[in-house]
Amino acid sequence: VGQCSGFLGIHRDVTEQRKGEERLRFQAQLLDSVLESVVATDPDGRITFWAKGAERLFGYDAGEMLGQSLAPLTFPEAPDPAGELARIAQEVIRTGSWTGRMVPCRRSGAAFWADVTFAPVLNADGSTVGLIAIHRDVTELRRLQRIRSEFIDNLSHELRTPLTTIRLLTETLTQDVSRPDVDV
Repeated sequence: VGQCSGFLGIHRDVTEQRKGEERLRFQAQLLDSVLESVVATDPDGRITFWAKGAERLFGYDAGEMLGQSLAPLTFPEAPDPAGELARIAQEVIRTGSWTGRMVPCRRSGAAFWADVTFAPVLNADGSTVGLIAIHRDVTELRRLQRIRSEFIDNLSHELRTPLTTIRLLTETLTQDVSRPDVDV
């Protein structure tokens, strides 16, 4: 009694499981190295993934945002942020993506211009199970475009004034002197 009369072992090959885990780690590292904000939501717009780029852009840690609605952050000025996100989700389901420019808010309350692209998150059978949103801060780009536009407007005005004077002087000098109705 109490003696071991044999040994039974179960062997399971976990090579494929380890490869899958490594592939997931690699993909997570890729997403964390992207400078743009990458956020995934469930069908109701609740955040299920919040990459490092989103942390940098919005100022919230992933732990604070997981489970929260993306709508108020992305559409802070909209009367119905959830309705706006639902409208975009329907467009994504219908066309495959949505791209536009909007003014979301940082944690500090500061608004910023962003180019945003939404695409569907699909499961194995191709059904939409959420959205992925990529936000790219274009505030500085808009500022530079505004400066460029103002510069061109000013330059055009400054060039137009002397050119008008030169044109009038040229017309005066080229008038036919033999015409009696023209005083020289």
